[in-house]
Amino acid sequence: MFACFYPGEYVDSTYGIDFGALYAQGYRGIIFDIDNTLVPHGAPADARAKALFAKLKELGFSCCLLSNNKEGRVKMFNEDIGVSYIYNAHKPSTGNYRKACEIMHTDEKTTIFIGDQLFTDVWGANRAGIRTILVKPIDPKEEIQIVLKRYLERIVLWAYERKKEKGRGLTMTDRIERLYRCMEEQQAEAVIVSDGCNMRYLSGFSGATGYLYVSRARRVILTDSRYTTQAQEESTDFEVLEINRQAGYPVSLAKMVSEDGVKSIGFEDRVMIYSDAVELQKELPPVTWLPLGEALNNLRKIKTAEELRCIAQAEHIGDLAFSHILTVLKPGITELEVAAELEGYMKRCGAEALSFDTIVASGYHSAMPHAAPSAKKIEAGDFVTMDYGCKYNGYCSDMTRTVVVGKASEKQKEIYNIVLEAQLTSLAAVQPGKTGAEIDRIARDIIGKAGYGDYFGHGLGHSVGLFIHEEPRLSPAGNEILQPGMTVTVEPGIYLPGVGGVRIEDLTAVTENGYENFASSPKELIEI
Repeated sequence: MFACFYPGEYVDSTYGIDFGALYAQGYRGIIFDIDNTLVPHGAPADARAKALFAKLKELGFSCCLLSNNKEGRVKMFNEDIGVSYIYNAHKPSTGNYRKACEIMHTDEKTTIFIGDQLFTDVWGANRAGIRTILVKPIDPKEEIQIVLKRYLERIVLWAYERKKEKGRGLTMTDRIERLYRCMEEQQAEAVIVSDGCNMRYLSGFSGATGYLYVSRARRVILTDSRYTTQAQEESTDFEVLEINRQAGYPVSLAKMVSEDGVKSIGFEDRVMIYSDAVELQKELPPVTWLPLGEALNNLRKIKTAEELRCIAQAEHIGDLAFSHILTVLKPGITELEVAAELEGYMKRCGAEALSFDTIVASGYHSAMPHAAPSAKKIEAGDFVTMDYGCKYNGYCSDMTRTVVVGKASEKQKEIYNIVLEAQLTSLAAVQPGKTGAEIDRIARDIIGKAGYGDYFGHGLGHSVGLFIHEEPRLSPAGNEILQPGMTVTVEPGIYLPGVGGVRIEDLTAVTENGYENFASSPKELIEI
């Protein structure tokens, strides 16, 4: 409902914007509002404003003032600035936004608008297809009609901030620019995306069905009537095209490819529905199909601070659930009941969904690394392995703890302590510059030397993000070098058929000097 008023960015001040970074991103023109954007209402250009425009000129920007004020006000401010200007601009009408681009010899893709009002400045620029930066007004003392608008703006900004909380580390514009660079490297003129995680990462759209089509000419979400409103709300940088479910997606995709004159198409080779691919090939003239699945997934490998914050919060919810479940575990409760309690508690703590199907495995079941919870009742003396996770703003958590209900046997203590040593030692080795194979080998050597190497059959860990199992991997085949911003789990285990098993798992982020552990639940053997 409010998406048309949302700014691309919302910042404290015009004077805190990194204009050098904007120039590096390819922007060449800046349209400014004046009052409460650059100076207080009615004020002349001050020293800050003069210095800013001198800097922008030095960087190579063209600038234009766009104001609804009369010429006298605009001309007075511009006396010491000396840039182009348009007065009586009738914002949010789009005509003078486009005229400003013509004056600066830029277009909507290389121009940014900066202003302080949503219903004139931002709305008009959004309608003109120009990227917007909303700034907080400099002077709180305003005319009564503006004050009334500010109350309405608060409602829109509340909705905007909630949307922003949906886990967007980079802006969607930044992510699309990364996609364009990927396309250029792979020589793809357009790309078709159907993987849900990649769709959300690139557009913000979290619906269950659809395709993204991205070329230099357009960015489109294709989805059916169940998700069109959702797509419009979540993905303001994309055109949304409603598809008839009977007609299917290939016809619409083929039409866009033909209209854009595309000769090479990138697609997700391990994801795209085979029948859609066959139908597309029938509808299209000969084009080159380029498998880009791995390249697209690579865009998500290094997480931003905001993404890591969401992952950390999801893991914190898992920690809270573990503390709670220790008060619930007892002989006679079933695995299914434990799983339901974990899942319900995580949702009560703010989880929006589960990362994956919860694993609760007790007694001999715990020898199966991915056992599904069953009606089996937990008995005194059982190992209970719980592997679970949740989503926060779309980002996953993943943690595993193993406890004993009752008193642990000497054999159970032996196995547990071997796994704990392997987990702590390999965890300490997580740092940039190491490969996944190197870290995996540390845990595998400890378990192997203890005589249980044949009972540790899976890799040590994997990355986590919008999807629960991402790259890179900590495994014997994990040759990728870890970099700051990557996430990895560390989860060694020993599984003895007919006896039981142990797994201990933490979720970490690689930092400049080592790692940050998002999990804080105790790892010493707990007997309940």
